[in-house]
Amino acid sequence: MAKNILGIDIGYDCLKLVLVNGRQIKKTAMVSMPQNLVRGGRVVSVEAMAELIRTTMKENGINCKNAALVLPYETVFVRNVTMPLMTADQLVYNLPYEFRDYITDELKNYIFDYAMVTTPEDLAEQEEAAEEGNETEERMAGAGRTMDLFAVAAPVSLLEESKDMLRKAGLRLVKAAPAVCSYMALIRRLEEREEIFGKEYGILDLG
Repeated sequence: MAKNILGIDIGYDCLKLVLVNGRQIKKTAMVSMPQNLVRGGRVVSVEAMAELIRTTMKENGINCKNAALVLPYETVFVRNVTMPLMTADQLVYNLPYEFRDYITDELKNYIFDYAMVTTPEDLAEQEEAAEEGNETEERMAGAGRTMDLFAVAAPVSLLEESKDMLRKAGLRLVKAAPAVCSYMALIRRLEEREEIFGKEYGILDLG
């Protein structure tokens, strides 16, 4: 059974909340942001932001414990990368090095994650390789097979601040991702329904 989760988008001008259960939107709320509460994509006062979230939830009758946070684009690195076919454990070790030309700070100060862009058939082969053992993994990698990923690097400090802020608002951070991931999920859902499959399309963000 699907559980409620509160989507939170903290912008420069407004705070947006969306309460979702599964794929069903239950409630939405939007409130103007106090001036200079967000600078350079980072929340200046965790306490003030937590109070704003808590007050907005109360005024709009939103009752939820789990939260999904939109990460500001100014604070994260996103990349489309192509890597040799490998297991999830191997990705944990190798993915950070795909950002070494972009991140001037130490890689240990960032958390890395990815979304698979390759076809379901490619993913099935990857899982099969993991089950069969290292010999099969090495053979498949040697065959020159690759996988396409959408990769993200986010500062550890940003995620820790976000967890603390949401905790003060009475919430628990369970998901965090840049806004572009939402666009990708929307496109994939439309493609599943064959509404835009095989067609050119674009997304316009009127910020």
